[in-house]
Amino acid sequence: MRHSEYTRYFRNIASLHPALRHSEAEMHFARIVLARDELGNDNIQEFISSLRSRIHPPFMLLVAYDHGDQNNGGDQRRKVYQCAFLILDKAPGGDFDAEEAVYDSTEEIGEQILAYILHDFEEGTMSGNGRLVLENEMGGEKIGKVEGFTGTRFTLSFWQNYNGPLYHNPQNWTI
Repeated sequence: MRHSEYTRYFRNIASLHPALRHSEAEMHFARIVLARDELGNDNIQEFISSLRSRIHPPFMLLVAYDHGDQNNGGDQRRKVYQCAFLILDKAPGGDFDAEEAVYDSTEEIGEQILAYILHDFEEGTMSGNGRLVLENEMGGEKIGKVEGFTGTRFTLSFWQNYNGPLYHNPQNWTI
């Protein structure tokens, strides 16, 4: 799976989910590649601030995946993807009951999205460029006020065979 396939897949989910209904006319999906500064601070606040006039809550913020290589010490390599998305919504400032309701609704939306993804993996429709296998790791955490938005962050991981992309092909080089 490449970045464009990943983004397309999650954008499609955001367009199909009834609470989000992302479209060109009404934006409920955005994506971000997180850059960390020396102190480890994310650039999410600045990003959301730049979208404030165009994004409609609730919305999905897809975080670009990180990936690593697993090697069994033999002939099997795996590319392991670490993925994250946030479901964010507005709650009136200082209204803690409304904020709790946003936590509940964003958690529910995210769980429905995870269920959709699980179904795709089970049916084999989430295949990308080769068979993808869902890891057992999924999680979530509450996100406090980020530019006036509150919600839930979800993480999941999956892997695929990495032997093909790492095969040395002399035709790729000018020697």
